[in-house]
Amino acid sequence: MGIFEQKMDELEVRARIDRVLRQSANLFTISNGKRVRLNEAIRLREFSNVLGLIIAYSAGSFMSIDRFRAEGIHPVRYKRIINRLNCYSGQVSSALVLELLRLRDETKLSKYDLIQQVQEKYFNHKPVGTRDITEALNRMLRKTMDEFFWFEDRYFRRSDFEFRLVEIPRNTPYELAKISLDNVIQF
Repeated sequence: MGIFEQKMDELEVRARIDRVLRQSANLFTISNGKRVRLNEAIRLREFSNVLGLIIAYSAGSFMSIDRFRAEGIHPVRYKRIINRLNCYSGQVSSALVLELLRLRDETKLSKYDLIQQVQEKYFNHKPVGTRDITEALNRMLRKTMDEFFWFEDRYFRRSDFEFRLVEIPRNTPYELAKISLDNVIQF
């Protein structure tokens, strides 16, 4: 149950997020990402960079983001971010994460341009305002993803980090995938 009046609007946004993620898979794989299945283990010690993101995605259900930093020989994992795709805030956050991952370092882009891009690409003709997207982006850049992405002058900046995408079967609720996901992401 979402915030949209018509059921099709919510399904359309979910489908658009899924479509962008599927189309971007090659981009992520080429730059520094690796697609893994749910039954393959990801050991954080195998990562070569200091920072890393592991995104687990179930089409139509949720997107979870595990962030970690390697300090010495022991990686530190931060609290998992869970974006449920059947609610408004989860859809906005998922769309923002996808767009931030697609951008290259030192791209000349203002926050306003990024917000307009997300509004048009994902939420065109939907009751999602730029104010809501702005609040989600500011929270993300200030608190949750500040080590990975930021804006400096009029340029988008991105840390050097490793990225993995974990595939979870379609429409699997987070509650059912949580234990398997915890077993896959190992220290």
